[in-house]
Amino acid sequence: MKNLFLLIFLVCSIKFYSQQKENEKIVSDIYFNKYKKQKRNATILSVTGGVLLFTGFIISKQESEAANLVFSKNEVTGYSIVSLGVISLIGSIPLYVSAEKNYKKTVSISSSVQTYHF
Repeated sequence: MKNLFLLIFLVCSIKFYSQQKENEKIVSDIYFNKYKKQKRNATILSVTGGVLLFTGFIISKQESEAANLVFSKNEVTGYSIVSLGVISLIGSIPLYVSAEKNYKKTVSISSSVQTYHF
């Protein structure tokens, strides 16, 4: 009886001996993957916004005729592209914020995740 109890105790202790629960690891991986995707999308959106902003300024400064308006055709086109770039840059801010929240959730759930930013 003593040997049976010892055997059951050893088998159970091997099964339950770990520092991190499997469920916590799965949740941590979900939040970390979500963090990486949001960070990548935010970076793409901000780089695209910067390129549109720069391109719009270049187009707006080119010489063209005024078409009976206050602004020339190139200025209207350039400022439209600049406004799209600004909207894209502003739209990337919430993605960066939510990505950082997901990263903090990942770190708080799992102590084995390193604090490296990608």
